[in-house]
Amino acid sequence: RADPLMPEARRLLGICQTAVGRFLQARETLLAWNRLDSRSPGEDSERPSVERLLQGLETIIKELAKHRE
Repeated sequence: RADPLMPEARRLLGICQTAVGRFLQARETLLAWNRLDSRSPGEDSERPSVERLLQGLETIIKELAKHRE
């Protein structure tokens, strides 16, 4: 079992949550990844990908909210 505070595990969890449609949870997980200070240089190089995924999640969350109203 991976430590949820490990940056790589947290980022991958956010990707998996996105893949199964847990968009709100994915956003929270990836925002928590952004707040972690202990990222390796390799993991930090994933920042642009995470930012793009977060932007996509925001779009999906907003569009889904429109259909709930």
